[in-house]
Amino acid sequence: MASSKHVFENMAEESRRKGDWLGFLEIRRNIDHDRGVSALNELPLDVPQEEYRALVRQTWTWSHGIWENRAGWLDIFIGKRRDLGSFTSASDLKKLTQLPDPLVVYRGCCAHNQPGFSWTLDRQRAERFAAFTQEWTKAERRFIVSGTVPKARIIAYVTTRNEEEIVALPENIADQVQEDISHLEVMTEAMIKKLGKGTK
Repeated sequence: MASSKHVFENMAEESRRKGDWLGFLEIRRNIDHDRGVSALNELPLDVPQEEYRALVRQTWTWSHGIWENRAGWLDIFIGKRRDLGSFTSASDLKKLTQLPDPLVVYRGCCAHNQPGFSWTLDRQRAERFAAFTQEWTKAERRFIVSGTVPKARIIAYVTTRNEEEIVALPENIADQVQEDISHLEVMTEAMIKKLGKGTK
């Protein structure tokens, strides 16, 4: 009897043959250790640019543990195989044009993952991410890193997860300031969900 992974691999190959690239990525994200990032680099170069950007955006939205897969994401962002540009959606681009320039951004982190691609316009959300990371990794301390970035230097603005997320290379974030917030009492997303369930 075929293993479940083998079944998924066959399904992914079928999607590849059909040119169903969203289906291909959705299957691969369930079996690849990097949540489908490497599969993006297997897409044919003749996939239209707008479709490619939409596929990158969807894979990013699916992804967790961006830090662990940062090398693969960096290859995508710097256009090692093909040019990406911005993968901001049309609807988010309209919102982005209404925001000030440069943007003030925040990153919630611990010492080991301070430089990263994922930032947010929402400081409170960054605080919760820092608390979650500390809880998950058992790190001693957690931090908020703040800075500014010109809109022309961001890779994407993503609102689909209600995170007011800014995707940018860390070297493009200027005036970075690190603040130790280990003393703050912060509710993580898991704690908020648990509290919500308890009050129903």
